[in-house]
Amino acid sequence: MSTMSGHSVLTRVSPLNPVAVSFFWEVLRRSPFIIIITFYYYYYYYYYHYYYYYYFILALGATTDREKTLAEVYEEIERDLEVLGGTAIEDKLQDGVPETIAILRAAGIKVWMLTGDKQETAINIGHTCNLFGPDTQTIIIEGSRQAEVKAQMETLIRDLPSMTGEYGLVIEGKTLTIVLRDHALPFLDLCCRCAAVICCRVSPQQKASVVALVKNNRKVITLAVGDGANDVSMIQEANIGVGISGLEGKQAVMASDYAIARFQFLRKLLLVHGRWCYLRCARMTMIFFFKNFVFVMPLVWYQIVCGFSSQMVYHFSNQMFYNLLFTSLPVIVLAALDQDISPEYTYAFPTLFQAGIRRIAFNRLAFWFFMLDGLWQGTMCFLFPLLIYGTAEASTIKSGHMPYMYQMGAVMIASVVCSSNLTVAFLVRSFFLFLFFSFFPSSLIPFF
Repeated sequence: MSTMSGHSVLTRVSPLNPVAVSFFWEVLRRSPFIIIITFYYYYYYYYYHYYYYYYFILALGATTDREKTLAEVYEEIERDLEVLGGTAIEDKLQDGVPETIAILRAAGIKVWMLTGDKQETAINIGHTCNLFGPDTQTIIIEGSRQAEVKAQMETLIRDLPSMTGEYGLVIEGKTLTIVLRDHALPFLDLCCRCAAVICCRVSPQQKASVVALVKNNRKVITLAVGDGANDVSMIQEANIGVGISGLEGKQAVMASDYAIARFQFLRKLLLVHGRWCYLRCARMTMIFFFKNFVFVMPLVWYQIVCGFSSQMVYHFSNQMFYNLLFTSLPVIVLAALDQDISPEYTYAFPTLFQAGIRRIAFNRLAFWFFMLDGLWQGTMCFLFPLLIYGTAEASTIKSGHMPYMYQMGAVMIASVVCSSNLTVAFLVRSFFLFLFFSFFPSSLIPFF
């Protein structure tokens, strides 16, 4: 007695048992909607010499094309089978997986599935989890010869731009080996033109190779999600690795950068916390450059007044505490706690995530805008105290004494601190009590 999965056994069943055949065809007809792994039990009486001749003499004795010979032997032996029964294992998705993949795709994130399942099961899972939409047309690349695979890819690359609609690419592991070895870049271009990609029957090393292909040849950030030991190579190869803690052990979690309990939590990790962190880091980086630019500009302009003698207009304590005490806490609050919108709005409008994909918050234009703003504010922080006090050689204050250099420097550093902290305050999108206590004390310290 043996077991066999899929549609193949039903084509080998004896026609004398039509009831069993019709029952199993009905089960298979429903399987794309519930994703089941089916196993069928069958039997057939073989004469010993018949089995010995075909299996040992023809198959095991073959020196060339052994796999092909084995397939022919199986086709010869496994026919007119009598079905005993069948069973199925439901490969059920976690709750929220289709919704999570749908919202990630709506946010502009390319989702690829790298799995060890066979092609039929992988395509069914792709449709069930919304990786392939109802109108997605499936493109399958298959073949075991280089010339055959090359011809398929050249045809697809030539015809795909003129095709209309949404396409999903499916490729098996044996074909992927040829593609990654001889046609890696054309294959990557073809995959990027498709809405989604499924690589089935792939090994852990092939998963890592696909991730490396995208990471090294596209200016993108790759994220790999896995829940088993066979996903460790892929998780470590990606820029960001996410491990799902489940029934398949903790290997993926131990090798990942972030660990989640369920796949649906990926939605909040990326669209909410990922977006917040991108905006926070972008503003924090530019603010650090900005506030130091504002701090340095009065020193640069003062060298003209002091004849380039390298005299510092700031008191030593002001120089020491500027980044340590005067302007540190507001930037920390901005980088750790700022939230522009609530998670509910992020879920309702997932396209907001494209601010990071398109590099809207942090780019060269935004950086140089902050630098020019720092140049302007630093210049103003120098000119106003200079116009008030005048130069040490030509002006006096009302008491008749010559103004001290550090008096003018104290006004300058107070202006610089207020300018830097107020700029941070204008960039903060959410105001709360702790924010108030971080901005105003830091801005008032230089006045004492």
